[in-house]
Amino acid sequence: MIGSINSSDSSYIPRVRCSGGESSCGPQENSDKSLSANDVNSKNNVELDKEKAETGASKSSKAPNPLNEAELAMVRELKQRDRQVRQHEMAHLAVSGGLAQGGPRYTYQRGPDGQNYAIGGHVNIDTSPGKTPEETLQKARTIQATAMAPADPSGQDRAVAAKASQMAMQARLELNQQESAEKNGLSQRDEDSPARRLAQRFLSAVTPQLEPFIQLAA
Repeated sequence: MIGSINSSDSSYIPRVRCSGGESSCGPQENSDKSLSANDVNSKNNVELDKEKAETGASKSSKAPNPLNEAELAMVRELKQRDRQVRQHEMAHLAVSGGLAQGGPRYTYQRGPDGQNYAIGGHVNIDTSPGKTPEETLQKARTIQATAMAPADPSGQDRAVAAKASQMAMQARLELNQQESAEKNGLSQRDEDSPARRLAQRFLSAVTPQLEPFIQLAA
């Protein structure tokens, strides 16, 4: 017996026409569910990847922890000290007249912001005497000017300037002795008077000897 089947019968499975002909393509309802699940999985994967990318970008762009008031105050002090030190050493270098042995050298301190700031520095200056009294006198004047070049000379700068002044005094004395010897028709080598020996001993006693190289420090 052939009976009729209506849409209310739960066992009814409709057949659809496939592109390959009038064969059965399987239950339509199951196919729709399979496609729907794939779409959902694909969509979830895209959204998950997007969320990971946004999370990574958020972490990479996260700002560092802000500094507190005490740390900010320290950074301001370090910046001010850095400017002072660099200006000080550049002032030495600007008038050194070629006596500087290289550029300024700095001592650094790392601030709370992770930056390095100069808190000290020095410039090496050639203080060896010249080949002649004239050259020694010129070098002494340059050393003295170099030491006192900054607006705020340090204690070491003033000490170097004082030694350079004594160095210049000795060079001037030697020049005067040379001139006196020339006027009297004597060479400096032949002149060996008691007054000259006494003057040399006096200058040797009161004139500090400069090191061949000395540091002018901030």
